[in-house]
Amino acid sequence: MIVNNTENILMSYDHVELTFNDMKNVPEAFKGTNKGTIYRTPNWVIFLSKGKDTTQSFMMPFLPDEGL
Repeated sequence: MIVNNTENILMSYDHVELTFNDMKNVPEAFKGTNKGTIYRTPNWVIFLSKGKDTTQSFMMPFLPDEGL
């Protein structure tokens, strides 16, 4: 996995199951449970699937709740 050179991986976990629940009109790629590895950088949460799941990778911004 390549991470922007201004970021670093803070933590990672193997054998993670990613499931999207309570969503209407879910795209096929997000249905079911995907197994893989999750990585946490200062700004992103990144999921990489193990095997041939439809969702091969998934990335979302990480926004700290400072000041809330």
